[in-house]
Amino acid sequence: MGALVGSFNFLQSQTLLQALEREYANHEQEKARLEGKLADLEQRSEEQDSLIALANQAELVLATWTDMETEAQQAVAQAFISRIVVTVLGKHSVARVEICWRDNTSDTIEVAYRADGSTIWFTWEVEALTQMLEEKVDQITMSATLPDRNWHAIRLKACEIIGSRNFHMSPKPIRDEEKYADYLARLERDGEKANKTSGNRWRKDELEALGCLLDSGAAQLEIAAALPVRTWEAIRKKIVKLRGNSAMVNETGKLGLGETIHDYLARNPDQAGAMAMPISGNSKPRRSTKMPSRQPPASARVRPPSLLGSG
Repeated sequence: MGALVGSFNFLQSQTLLQALEREYANHEQEKARLEGKLADLEQRSEEQDSLIALANQAELVLATWTDMETEAQQAVAQAFISRIVVTVLGKHSVARVEICWRDNTSDTIEVAYRADGSTIWFTWEVEALTQMLEEKVDQITMSATLPDRNWHAIRLKACEIIGSRNFHMSPKPIRDEEKYADYLARLERDGEKANKTSGNRWRKDELEALGCLLDSGAAQLEIAAALPVRTWEAIRKKIVKLRGNSAMVNETGKLGLGETIHDYLARNPDQAGAMAMPISGNSKPRRSTKMPSRQPPASARVRPPSLLGSG
């Protein structure tokens, strides 16, 4: 009897009651944790079931993606995407968009945006154009590197980067409204005629080469080979402008006014190996197409007979 009374007194002690309360609280916390984990597992199970069901229909979804309503496309995307992080990149009105997928992988794209709906230059485009301007590449290379921009857009951006007074491009066979694919289509359709550049601004290196050839008494074909994208008419007018009407060129009469050295070699293929002078690297190899000679304007036909030969 005394032992029972002692045990009852012990159970009523404050220390034991506090210990039991703590144990009960720990059990409740563990119960809440397990219930939360169970709910999470059930949610993940439901998501996996949803993904499995969606995967089974993936072929059908991909086949009909362009025909789906926007809301349906969004529902499909949300099933695979956990979050999207958008970061604005400096002054170029370009945002870097990181798409984080549910399998813990991610993809990053750049999106140009502007309130007026016009096309903004991507950062990589600006960097590529800046590098090409520093390297002074030709127009065709610039256009091929930026195939989604027409030459007008490239020219405006180049002027913005280095200033309009510092940007000069010649030869310039690509027209302002043309993209690179448009130029290639016109080249395929018109042949060498598409590369006529007689109206383009003369570069400094071209003028220097022409001056040296005139000083050395070079013949007509030598001059044309050094300036392969220029017609003889364009070269002839430039010589008159630089040296006056009395300027003389040796061995004229082999090129028509509208012909380049490529046109001459197309008419005289046997002369290609016999020519003592190499064709300048001012132009890339192209198909040679014979072009009809153009008659000079009346004002040109009244010049002194000694002027650069008859054509």
